[in-house]
Amino acid sequence: MAQTRKSKPSRATAEKGPPDVHGRILLVEDNGDLRDITSALLRKIGYEVEAVATLMSARDKASERTFDVVIADIRLPDGSGLELMPLLRVHNAKLSGIAVSGADFDADAAMQAGFAVHLRKPFAFPELSAALQRVM
Repeated sequence: MAQTRKSKPSRATAEKGPPDVHGRILLVEDNGDLRDITSALLRKIGYEVEAVATLMSARDKASERTFDVVIADIRLPDGSGLELMPLLRVHNAKLSGIAVSGADFDADAAMQAGFAVHLRKPFAFPELSAALQRVM
């Protein structure tokens, strides 16, 4: 009976490459720590992320490239995230959005502004991941 010889996995299969990109996200959050952590976690699960801290920066990024989803804090230092969705849709009518805020009463206003989902801070990362799956 012939014995089969197991081959070593090639170096290419042994090393993990970057995850497949699931989509492009524009993250707008003025809290630097939250922005950095959220960006890192989103990248880890396969999203391409551009992270900015202001409404104007978000508008500038959206004029440079196309995003699938915007995740935006409602309270920003230079305006409201509620103003952001209509501004971004000028460049991308199909853009979907997740609004984030510290108050439940912001949910209705977020929906009226064009966001598909509202998450209340603090939120668990699995909540954000599930919201992304719904809007993608």
